[in-house]
This record gives sequence, C-alpha cells and structure tokens, in this order.
Amino acid sequence: MFEEEASCIGVQFRQTIARPALRAKLILDDDRSHARILDGNFEADWGDSAQLIPALHHGEWKKHRIEIEIFDDKTEEATPFYLMSLILA
Repeated sequence: MFEEEASCIGVQFRQTIARPALRAKLILDDDRSHARILDGNFEADWGDSAQLIPALHHGEWKKHRIEIEIFDDKTEEATPFYLMSLILA
C-alpha cells in the first residue's frame, strides 16, 4: 500500500514468459468496484515485457491510496509478481 500526492498515477510491472506468473489487483482510493488486474503472464514467447498502465489520468491533486494485492493463485511454483515502479505527476 502506498499513499502519494498526485493527479496522474501510472503503475509499471513485469510480464514474463516464465509461466505461471502471479497476478495482482490494483485498487485506487479504496474503490474496489473499479479494481484493475495486473497479470504477470506475458502471452508472447520472445521474452519479458514491462507493462505501464494508467491508474489515474488528470484526476484530483490530493493524497491517493494505491493498493497492490497479490492474488493467491494456489501455485507454489509461480513466478513472483514484480512491481517495477509507480510513476507520479
């Protein structure tokens, strides 16, 4: 969980070909009805990929709560979820 002041928030994470990979849920400001799924599985077969998704674009400048919840996919040998960065403006 992060609390950051911003009006734009991006989340960067790794997708990998080392399947299965864990997935995560992104929840912004406790709004669980609009949660985003961050899937660590990359469907191509040529290598890993950095994914960047917008969590907030030109929103209100204030302190926002950013939660990343890792799904329990019941897979002991899954590749860990890798959060690369939060990008704030």
